Amino acid sequence: AYSNDEKGFLDILEEGISVSAGDNSAQILVFAGGYFRDNGDEKKAEEYFKRLVELFPQNELYKSELEDLRK
Repeated sequence: AYSNDEKGFLDILEEGISVSAGDNSAQILVFAGGYFRDNGDEKKAEEYFKRLVELFPQNELYKSELEDLRK
């Protein structure tokens, strides 16, 4: 469960993703994935990196990060 501050952060993050496109959305998704990975929520981090791989299937870094999270 997330605190109110974290919930607000998640809402802002999702809003940013929904209104961004291309490289801007990638930057937000990378930030989100890294944030959750670094804070121990690997399942949530995996969701963001999965979205990155779906949007940018040629990006080996995103694929590698997703594979690492699935280990």
